[in-house]
Amino acid sequence: MINNNDCKIVHDLLPNYIDGLTSKETSDYIKDHLNSCKNCNKNYSKMNMKLESNLEKSTEKEINFFKKYKKRLFLLKLIVSAVFLIFIIFTARKMIIISSLSNKAEKLKDSNNYHSVEYHYNYGTYKKVEVFKLDDKYKIIMSTMSDENYENFTIFMKEKLSEENGINRYLANMYVIRGQEKTAYLNENMGNLMNLQNVLYTENLWNLFINSIQTSITTTTLNGKDCYFIANFNGYNNFYPSGVYIDKETGMPVNAVSYEYELEDGTKMYGYPKDFIYEFNTVDDDDFIEPSIEDYQINN
Repeated sequence: MINNNDCKIVHDLLPNYIDGLTSKETSDYIKDHLNSCKNCNKNYSKMNMKLESNLEKSTEKEINFFKKYKKRLFLLKLIVSAVFLIFIIFTARKMIIISSLSNKAEKLKDSNNYHSVEYHYNYGTYKKVEVFKLDDKYKIIMSTMSDENYENFTIFMKEKLSEENGINRYLANMYVIRGQEKTAYLNENMGNLMNLQNVLYTENLWNLFINSIQTSITTTTLNGKDCYFIANFNGYNNFYPSGVYIDKETGMPVNAVSYEYELEDGTKMYGYPKDFIYEFNTVDDDDFIEPSIEDYQINN
């Protein structure tokens, strides 16, 4: 005969029995009771079915969760890949532009016939630097004008004396005008650093890549020339980090904007804006005719 107390005990133990948490002796006891008690066996079946249903729902939730997680992860990977691809495309475009302009400037840098002009205005002073080059001859004109005075230095580098560490030394005549005074310095030994600069020069492909990442490039026109405006380019020869307009045709600068910079001691300095003009194959021997020495006081 089935004891009602036994049914209560088995009913309380069924959840643990279904989960396999009961001992062997208890499990055998419950199994024997279920074989002999229809009500408990029926309860066991219902409880077991409910547990399996809950388990299936739980499993389905987990599957749906992982499906959503996997979908979101795929979408995230897709977004990251797209951003990386866009980054590579834009950086590659900048590398191609900078490299192309640099190659054009490099071809012109060692030209044997050119005329360059550099203008800048700084703190009430107007300055102009003009260079004429024809083979081994140079003429350099440096003019400074302000409200107080006017200075003009015209240097004729006639004969190349030596070349060492990239610096050429010349036998030169220099004519100086300060206000109304005119002084000539004849047959001076002078070095020349007035060579054209490739402002977008980079030492290697890696250096080009690193500089291209932070550089911004926009297409524009300036002084009637089609240009690229290039900012934040920290190349070896670029002294205009805030921005420089580069002629698309020649790779040479057209204009450099003003900028601030700081010395090691914390002193803030200001770089003034500049305009550039370059002409090639326009210089001839007439550009090297020196002024009449009679108009100058000779400084020995």
